[in-house]
Amino acid sequence: MKLSIQTLMLWGCIAPAAAMAAPFTTSVNVSTSGNGVNVGGVIVTPSCEQNQSGSGSLSFRCATEGNTANATAGPGYLQVSAFSEVVSFPNARSGGGARAQASFSDTLSFDAPTLAGKTVTVTGRVIIDGVLSTQVSAGFGGALATWTGYGGALGKGIVNSGSRQEYAGGAVPPPDTNVNGWVFPIVSDLQFDAKGHAESSVALTMIVIAQSNVNGAGSASAGAAFANTAYWSGIDRLTLNGLDFSGDYTVTSASDANYRFATSPVPEAATMWMMASGLALLAGLKLRRV
Repeated sequence: MKLSIQTLMLWGCIAPAAAMAAPFTTSVNVSTSGNGVNVGGVIVTPSCEQNQSGSGSLSFRCATEGNTANATAGPGYLQVSAFSEVVSFPNARSGGGARAQASFSDTLSFDAPTLAGKTVTVTGRVIIDGVLSTQVSAGFGGALATWTGYGGALGKGIVNSGSRQEYAGGAVPPPDTNVNGWVFPIVSDLQFDAKGHAESSVALTMIVIAQSNVNGAGSASAGAAFANTAYWSGIDRLTLNGLDFSGDYTVTSASDANYRFATSPVPEAATMWMMASGLALLAGLKLRRV
């Protein structure tokens, strides 16, 4: 029995820098679903869903049996993780999944009087951190873990993704997929007005999914373990006419975060606990499989 794979359709729009006037916004969505249970003769599938949008930092978590999802969005950073584990017995079927999504959008204002009327090239980076892992110990079943990131920074589009899947009875899978330190380089031109002012933006969305199912006796698990999932890592340099700009400049934002420097937060205790629990779970299944 093949694992059903959820298809994501993503789209985004990056507004011109000259039109930037939007405030800082965030949104998070987490959902989980687990095995069906018999309640008074009716099969009920436990599920959880939490979502919210706002103008400040947000954090939500869902948990349903062996499935957990966590999402946090703040100024310049996102943290998302999802884990799914199912266990089944002979002549039975088990399935579950977890999904986490987080987004932020921020307006940036640059001020440098000495750059009045000039076009400057800004070089920066967005960093992705995470690990994808799957395990299947069953005659029939499968596991899937995915991550997808998209959005824009300083007028440049950002889209990338990764997945890991494993099916029962297949070849020995390769090591876990490690995407810690995945870099999205950002190189963009910025036009300063006659007063030495320029505006731009940063907007990012991250989605992680973990799914697992077993038909018959066995177990399956999937994990998308992301701590500092996606964050702006700072401005590396400004260049004018091909030469590094060494003058002073300031960067302010609608969220009050300083995007001249990295916006990566220290992973929250709840996030680290969930990641540690999920990784321990996956490690336990690997040991059981050996």
